[in-house]
Amino acid sequence: MTALLLAAGAAKAQVVTPSFSCAKATAPVDAAICGDATLAGLDVRLEQAFRAALKRGTGGKSKLRDDQRRWLANRAKACHIADDGDTPAEAPGCLVELYTARLAVLNPAKAEFHGPLCQSVAKTIESDGGYLENNVWNALTTGLGTNPASPVHFESNGRKIDRGDVAAYPGLDPSAGLANTIVAYEFGPKKTLTALETTGGTANCKKMYFFANKGADLAPLEGPPQANEGMYCWNASIFVGETVGSDPVPVFAVEDFEPRLSTLILWTRRGSAWQAACQIKANYSADIVLSESFSSGGEPSADLKALALAAARARDTNAEQFSPPTPDGMKPLDGAAPKGGEDRELPLFGREAKSNYTTFAEGAPFYTGQGPSGPIVLRVSHGTIGWRMNEGYIVAIYEKRIDTLTPVASFIFEKNRVALKSVTAGPISSP
Repeated sequence: MTALLLAAGAAKAQVVTPSFSCAKATAPVDAAICGDATLAGLDVRLEQAFRAALKRGTGGKSKLRDDQRRWLANRAKACHIADDGDTPAEAPGCLVELYTARLAVLNPAKAEFHGPLCQSVAKTIESDGGYLENNVWNALTTGLGTNPASPVHFESNGRKIDRGDVAAYPGLDPSAGLANTIVAYEFGPKKTLTALETTGGTANCKKMYFFANKGADLAPLEGPPQANEGMYCWNASIFVGETVGSDPVPVFAVEDFEPRLSTLILWTRRGSAWQAACQIKANYSADIVLSESFSSGGEPSADLKALALAAARARDTNAEQFSPPTPDGMKPLDGAAPKGGEDRELPLFGREAKSNYTTFAEGAPFYTGQGPSGPIVLRVSHGTIGWRMNEGYIVAIYEKRIDTLTPVASFIFEKNRVALKSVTAGPISSP
């Protein structure tokens, strides 16, 4: 990789070229790098780091070359750059993250963040495929906590504290909207720290208060930023633990998650202060899958299942908007909701659902069209409990008889992670 500086007259404009010839570049990912000075510079640095790593021979030269080839081949897929040249607007930023993370892997000593620990965590996540068995909830922290090879051990077996016992923790106001049941975790080298996990007010928002264990006494400690103060605090989980090894260090983690992305923020504690360690992002591919189906006459037919799945996927294409696109082959049902369809509860035909999200969002639209054996009415929305919306969808299919709807079948779909696409690690961008 080389860096070329071209001078144009008296004004010396710097043009940075990547490690390869842009004139000969045909792959869309190479074109994206040629068109971005930052990426071109990172490409030069990466080539230099790769050559230096080969000279050091750490981990074996053959394996290093194979790893580098795989990494290069995966860049376009990881950043959704299509073979036909369709490059999304976020691709340059994605490539910057990939290059930064790869630079830290090739030369952890020069990483621009807390490289060794974070790269080890990222590598563990990647080697386990992103812990897909934990499809949505706490995939990274749960997976790392149960993985014996993980460089971080997260505490999961806290002891419950009665609300009346909160007074034993100095500086904590028992009337500050805490949950009736509170959990205490002891962590850090030789259990030198205590974290009190609480849930506040009407929102499902966890927060931890920290204390130093000084014999039988507890001394309040300032905790790291707990960046889970979003709407309802529903997508963030917080954990405490310590690094594994001869010199363990306390660790605090905040994980924010959705089907296609989990972001894990790590803080470590050395001496008397918390230090920002890194931000690890695991990107996934996700799909809508059928979780449960119900019918008044047994299992719904394959045709009805296909119709419901198509409706759920159509809804998912505009998941953030309340007014979704109309499913193919159907049209919105005019007028007020017919009798039998206005209720928010999903008809389950006497079977107990595995999912709690069996309530339609208020105002979820109805559609009408032709079913496998005649006219039908279909309703689809996010599943909800009160104001909380799930990432999955619920669908009900009715037969319309005059002005009354008769339930025919109902379905619960979940949005599951299908595969891990990439893992990147870098400095915390927004504590």
